[in-house]
Amino acid sequence: MVPAPPERSARRVDRRHLRHLRHQRGLGLLALVMVLLLCAHLAVLGGQRARLSQQGAADAHRQALQAREAAEAGLAWVQAALNESVPLDEHCEPTTISAATRPLLRERWLAEVLRTGPDSLRPACRLSAGRWHCHCPAQGAGRPAETGDGRLTPAFGVQLEAENSAHSLWRATIDGCSHAAPDCGAPDAAEPAARHRLQVLLAPPGSAGSLPEAAVSAVGRLRLAGSALALQGDPAQAGPALQAGGDIQVEPPARSLGPPGTPDEASRRAGDPRLAEGAAALWPRLTGLPAEALAGSPGWTRIPCGGDNDCSTATAAALATGRRRLWIDGDLDLGGRDWGSPQHPVLLAVRGRLHASEPFTAHGLLIGGRVDMAPTGGGRSRLQGALLSLGEARIDGAVDLRHDRALLERLMPLPGALLMVPGSWFDPPRR
Repeated sequence: MVPAPPERSARRVDRRHLRHLRHQRGLGLLALVMVLLLCAHLAVLGGQRARLSQQGAADAHRQALQAREAAEAGLAWVQAALNESVPLDEHCEPTTISAATRPLLRERWLAEVLRTGPDSLRPACRLSAGRWHCHCPAQGAGRPAETGDGRLTPAFGVQLEAENSAHSLWRATIDGCSHAAPDCGAPDAAEPAARHRLQVLLAPPGSAGSLPEAAVSAVGRLRLAGSALALQGDPAQAGPALQAGGDIQVEPPARSLGPPGTPDEASRRAGDPRLAEGAAALWPRLTGLPAEALAGSPGWTRIPCGGDNDCSTATAAALATGRRRLWIDGDLDLGGRDWGSPQHPVLLAVRGRLHASEPFTAHGLLIGGRVDMAPTGGGRSRLQGALLSLGEARIDGAVDLRHDRALLERLMPLPGALLMVPGSWFDPPRR
């Protein structure tokens, strides 16, 4: 056999070598592509992880904002509810059912807090269908109805506590939650993803008011005649039964009685310098506000029936709807009606003449621009609380006037609005 020429053998060796080199080059390129794909995959995973982290942070921020907005909504709600002039039902909505005998949320809430502590009544609200649905229970924590679609929606709960012994300063604590939770309308639920708490102080504008000391007070002269009886009903108080900035005249058989063991004359205080200052100075001392500011404050119902019109019908109609703070621009005849009750006393401020043509009963504080009571007919008229005249006062006939401090203490939280005290906002960091 003839051996191949050296040139042909060399060419075969070169071709095999080239194929081997190309094979190695393809493996290296494949490895490089795999590495690049792995790096790209890791980059995608890293970006996805960052995006998930950002989404989680954004969701946490959204829930924190929801909790904060819920708390601020609760602050607005509690001020509106406490200054509402009509009773609220268990859903915290104005009601006309048994309104005349149903207490205002303000007096019921404050009374429960003073009786059993801040946990005794804690209304709560939950956002549903674009509005707040609330629950104002008789006692305990509020449980507003669920949305019905299973979604978690923001909610808030409110708590009140007295800050001073005079009960003129109140601390409101509002918990806003990203969804209904303990302290936010669902006492048995799990802790929310976010919670925000606000605390503010609420107080009536102006200075704290003072209770009337006497059964009958008058800025000017005061006259008691017929079989009228004025009684200082608090044995522990050395206050008078009759008090006036001018003279006091008691014509027998009319009588004024002070605490047991004191003579009749000691139950009268004529020429009182504070009353002699006039009606303009009396309003701030009594309620903390001037007359016009008080008439326009939240919670008061103003009845315009001036001129020669008597406001009795309009006033009685307003009381029947549960309104208990009435500012009456006209005259008022008390005769033939019952005004308030021991459980639900009334506060009537009459700019005109306050009089009585027939027997009546009243529980509360009655203020008249001028008082002229001379009821006729059978039976005795009875007023329990206090009567105050911004001018002269005349009571002639069968009228019993009894000063009742306990009743007035229940009534006095009603006159002024409860507003946020400037600088009292406490807003801790979000959780």
